[in-house]
Amino acid sequence: ALLRGVLMEQQDILVKNGRLLQAVGLEHHYNMWLACGRLLEAMGICCQKPSEHSIKLVDQRLEEFRDLGVVYLPTYETFIARRWLDLGKAREGLAHIKNARMLMEQFGEVWNEPEVGRVEAQLRLHEGCEPEVADAILRQADGVAKRQQSRSFGNRIESDHRALQEKIASTRNDLFA
Repeated sequence: ALLRGVLMEQQDILVKNGRLLQAVGLEHHYNMWLACGRLLEAMGICCQKPSEHSIKLVDQRLEEFRDLGVVYLPTYETFIARRWLDLGKAREGLAHIKNARMLMEQFGEVWNEPEVGRVEAQLRLHEGCEPEVADAILRQADGVAKRQQSRSFGNRIESDHRALQEKIASTRNDLFA
């Protein structure tokens, strides 16, 4: 509820700024602010109640946003991938991870790369891959986070990595018990 409130407040600010820009004849900027507000609203709804409908709404709003030539697209693709994971639909989420990686390559926008790797590892595990595959993805993401000196991404990756290592150890113990 708090996140939705913050996102709605941000949307109101964006729409007001957009109307101001429209009034002075900057149509493109107005459309960009409006699309951003709509995207934030859809993301708030999706966080509050993840469903196929809310995820598709975010995806639709992202398309509107993308048409305006905006940055941070890999971040939004990763957000959608995470929501698909929340619904247990790894295949759909992995399609968005693939889009995020393609956009990072195309535009050189890599600051979110560690998070893309972290979410990809979670999706692959959910899809049923071997834990060692997810472990390799997390190690690579952790290396990127360290090169970028990103503590927040690094901490989340380390947490996921520890949980995965415990799962691997537990599975091995069960096999040899």
